[in-house]
Amino acid sequence: MNVQRFGMAAVAVFVVFGVVYIGAMYLFADQFAALMESFAMSEEPAMITWVGRVLYTLVFCYIFVQGYENKGIAEGLRYGLLIGLLLLGINLDWFGYTTIAMGDAAVGWVVDLVASIAAGATVAAIYKPADAAPAEVAPTGGTE
Repeated sequence: MNVQRFGMAAVAVFVVFGVVYIGAMYLFADQFAALMESFAMSEEPAMITWVGRVLYTLVFCYIFVQGYENKGIAEGLRYGLLIGLLLLGINLDWFGYTTIAMGDAAVGWVVDLVASIAAGATVAAIYKPADAAPAEVAPTGGTE
């Protein structure tokens, strides 16, 4: 595994997750406030939250690299969709134990799906092979 490329992908995916989730918190402030209230969440995440975010990012990228088939951005979109659906299954399970309103929870589910798809496209873009160098053109015309 190319450690430099993996590191680049992990940093980029971490940023993508951050942009999507922070953007969603602003766009859907009411729903996120309801979620924070339901879980008695604080405004500032605990250190364990950051450890979880980094671990999730590294595993997300590692799984992609292990199954990488060199099929371009579509491969990343498909991968992100599958991971998003996996998260949806986990979230639906959690939902059964909460008192969160369906609409508030659904916003979180959609955000997870969008974040996963965007992150999948990002890691695929980083792992996209460089275009092959053009073949040298033989001189044409003229006499020797």
